[in-house]
Amino acid sequence: ELQNHFEQWLFVLKHLPDLEYQPSSLQDNVFKQLFDTAQITNLSLEDRLAYENSLKYYRDMVGVVETARREGIQQGIEQGRRSERLTIAQAMKAAGNSDELIVQVTGLSLEDLEGF
Repeated sequence: ELQNHFEQWLFVLKHLPDLEYQPSSLQDNVFKQLFDTAQITNLSLEDRLAYENSLKYYRDMVGVVETARREGIQQGIEQGRRSERLTIAQAMKAAGNSDELIVQVTGLSLEDLEGF
């Protein structure tokens, strides 16, 4: 029966302590967040601390995974660039270019060129 957000908010503010579940007329994301927060605040102190510790652990793991993913991507890019420079160096060496020129053009070291 609630026609707009104003009426929905009035209903929630008036009846939130008595509601046992989220009514179907209040399915907007903002109300979902409100009901989720209300459930957390109704937990006992022990349960709330356990929840917060679990949430912290989850967020830490998400951060670790995201950092590892970014580092892995960066490492792959760097390996690809090095492989490309080695391919260019091999082609330049086969064409008879001097090691000094190859080092200058590719940015590789003389030790990198020893393999071919």
